[in-house]
Amino acid sequence: MILLPYFFLVPLISSYVIRDRRDASLSNYGPPPGIGFHLTTSYAIAAIRYPNGTAEDLLRVEAGTEYKALISRMANPLSRRKCQTQWEKFQCSIAHTKRQLNKHLGRPATEDIGILARFLLDINAAVEKKLGFATTHKIFPVFPILPALEEEDIQDAFEYADLDWLLAERRSYHTYWETNAAYAGVGYGLCKSTTNLERCEDEERDMRLERVLFLNFDDSSFRATLQPMQNAYWDYIDASTLHLDLGRSQLPDNEVDRARFWASIQEAIVDVGSTLTRPPNKVILIGEHADDPDFAETVKEAIWELIEFDASFLLEANAGTDSMILAARGAAELAGRAQYWESEGEGNEQQEFAGELR
Repeated sequence: MILLPYFFLVPLISSYVIRDRRDASLSNYGPPPGIGFHLTTSYAIAAIRYPNGTAEDLLRVEAGTEYKALISRMANPLSRRKCQTQWEKFQCSIAHTKRQLNKHLGRPATEDIGILARFLLDINAAVEKKLGFATTHKIFPVFPILPALEEEDIQDAFEYADLDWLLAERRSYHTYWETNAAYAGVGYGLCKSTTNLERCEDEERDMRLERVLFLNFDDSSFRATLQPMQNAYWDYIDASTLHLDLGRSQLPDNEVDRARFWASIQEAIVDVGSTLTRPPNKVILIGEHADDPDFAETVKEAIWELIEFDASFLLEANAGTDSMILAARGAAELAGRAQYWESEGEGNEQQEFAGELR
C-alpha cells in the first residue's frame, strides 16, 4: 500500500469513440475549444468543451505495457527525486545536465519522458482524427496522483511532443490531478462569471471549503484521496493511497478471496479517512467501475467504520453522471476556461500595443 500525506506512456494500442456526434469545425465556433485529457493508470479519455458551452466526450485510448510500467514506477514514493543531502544534490545536478543535453540533441529529456510524450501524441492524433481538424496542440491534461511525477516531467513531455500545456489558473504552469477535474466535472468549485476575471476570482475565493473523499475504482487500480476543496483549483491533499493490485480486473472468482479483496479496499479507505472526525462534505466516485454495487457497499461500510455514519446519500454527489468520463469532462471544462482567459489576455495585449502606436 502507498499512503501519502500531502502538504507516464506507450504507443497507442487502441482507441474507441465514447459517443458518436457530428464532427465540428473550429470555424463554426470562433475561438478554439478547450480539450482535456484524463490520463489514468491504464488508459486516457479525451473530451472537448466548445466556446458556446457545449461539451463532448470524444474517445478512450488504451495504454500498453510500457505506460503501465511507467505508472508503477511513478507510483512508488522511493522513485521520487531527492535533492537534499550533498550527495543527492550532486546526483540531481548530473541528472539535470543529462536532461538538458538530451533536449539540446532533440531527444526526450529521459526515457520515461519519451514514453509520456508519445502517449500524449497518440491521444492528440486520435482526437484530431475524430474531430476532423487540428487541435492547435493546446491541451489541458490531468493525471493520477503519483509521488514521482513532477511538473518538470510534464513540461518536458509536452515540449518534446510539441504540444502546448494550457494554464488553468491564468497565472502559471501547474499540475492538476484527476480529483480536481472530477470535482469540476460535476460542476463544483467553478465560478459562474466566466467572462469577468475579477468577478470569477472573487466567486472562487468566497466558496465554502469542503473536505472531499475521492474514490477511483478502475479496471487496473483503486485510489482513495482525501482533499480539501474550496474551488476546483485547490491541489492540497490530506492523504492519498494508490493500489495497483486492487483494480476490478484483479477481483478473485472464489468467495473467500473476493471478501478479502473488498476488505482491502475498505481498509484503504479507512486509512485515508483516518483524520476524519465528521462526515466528508462529499464523496465523489471516479472510474470505470465506480457504479459497482459491491464497491458502493464497501464504501458505506468504510465510512461507518470511520465515524459511524450512514454514507448512502453522500454517494449521490455525482449521481447521474458517467464516473468513467467525469474527470475528462472536468478537464475539458477547465481547458475551455483556460482558452478563454488566454484569448482575453492576448486581446488586451493587442489593444495595449495598438494604443501605443497611436
